[in-house]
Amino acid sequence: MGKTPLLGDSAVVNSSAVRTLFIATAMVTIAILLWTQHLKLAGYVPSFTPIYYELLVNGDSTGAMVLLVVLMCAALLPARPSYRCALRWVGAHPGIVAAVSAIILMCGTLFVYHDHRLSKDEYTEYFQSQIF
Repeated sequence: MGKTPLLGDSAVVNSSAVRTLFIATAMVTIAILLWTQHLKLAGYVPSFTPIYYELLVNGDSTGAMVLLVVLMCAALLPARPSYRCALRWVGAHPGIVAAVSAIILMCGTLFVYHDHRLSKDEYTEYFQSQIF
């Protein structure tokens, strides 16, 4: 009886500014996905160094797919959600939040980067640790 449609209370539906930003972000993200897919199908492009080609084609396309999922989830959120309970819990349990964040980042290193340093910047810490 008193139920609203699934997207009825969404900020994407109710605000033209949010809707414009949402559509623009989705279009840019889809364009990145299409471009990286084209690069994958075309093979190595000589204007890129091999490592940056790898980062662009594999890293950015995965990031763009995750961004599309985040955009779709954001479209389903109500316009004025109450996060007070979740924020209180995070504030009361910083150790758990830090541990879970560290575990997620470590999993990203192993499963996204496959435990490889991909560019010169990522060797800096190792290099400095060996010298000093």
